[in-house]
Amino acid sequence: MKPETIQIINTIILAITGFIVFLYTRATQKSNDLKIRPILNLYLRDDGNTARQNLKEWFALKNIGEGTAYNIAIEDVKIKKHICKFYLEQANIMLEPLKDEKKIDFFAKPSGKGIMPVDTIWFKNLLAPQTLKADEIKEAKEEFIAFLVRYENIAGKKFYSVFRFYTKHPLTSEFVIEFIKSEKGKCTTEEAMALCKNQERIKSNYGD
Repeated sequence: MKPETIQIINTIILAITGFIVFLYTRATQKSNDLKIRPILNLYLRDDGNTARQNLKEWFALKNIGEGTAYNIAIEDVKIKKHICKFYLEQANIMLEPLKDEKKIDFFAKPSGKGIMPVDTIWFKNLLAPQTLKADEIKEAKEEFIAFLVRYENIAGKKFYSVFRFYTKHPLTSEFVIEFIKSEKGKCTTEEAMALCKNQERIKSNYGD
């Protein structure tokens, strides 16, 4: 076999070996990233206490990923003429994987001024009021709220989770908290709104 041929074969073998090592390294890195990646989930928790109806339901965050979530921050939510500020009362704003669940407290600032204590029933009623005028129904069918949560993992990498609030039908109490996306990186409020707007809605049991 000619030396030139041997050199070509060796080069091909080295290239293939290098590519295999690259794939293995990338797979290992992805596996390691998943082990320290937090994924935050949002839902309504029912404490089962019928004696206090106004406090029966509350928003909760839980980490369903494999890594601890640090520096959790929730974007303000604009609904009607109110700005709702959501927050976690704990001094150490973190969620351990698959163990920790934290209640989210919030208050409203009407027209951006003052502070008004509110609860989940008040929040849901803004999206699904008891009565609507005929010209308000069409608008209510398209209303939604983008809920954006930002957080970091132990390596300081940034992540976010986006959820959407809406009612399946404006004249019912079919309140929906829908998971939209969880990803590494940054996300603005405008980007979260766009993600929610492009997602198809769950159909109502009561039709259109």
